[in-house]
Amino acid sequence: MATEYSIRIDQGATKPIVIAVESDWLTDLSGYQARMEVRSLKDSPTILETLSSYLTVDVVNTQVVLDIPPSVSSAFTWQRGLYDIELYKGLVVARILQGSIIVDREVTRG
Repeated sequence: MATEYSIRIDQGATKPIVIAVESDWLTDLSGYQARMEVRSLKDSPTILETLSSYLTVDVVNTQVVLDIPPSVSSAFTWQRGLYDIELYKGLVVARILQGSIIVDREVTRG
């Protein structure tokens, strides 16, 4: 079962989120990739955002880092959604984190 965690994105700011991978069977992340989607509802066919390209699998520290560039989050037009993060290698898939995601709108724009 994936860990529940609410993510808050500071729109237009640099704020990486480090996710420790805690699993009794997934101890070596070698060869794994990560993927993440945001939707308004779990069963919604519409994807609000695909954030997979901003995820990095850190094999040495057994963690995943979500680092969305300020220019990307500044363009978000949605404010709330649901997400999950999966690690995958071949046919093996592990959902490691899930929950709500909130974009804290920026006031100052540079």
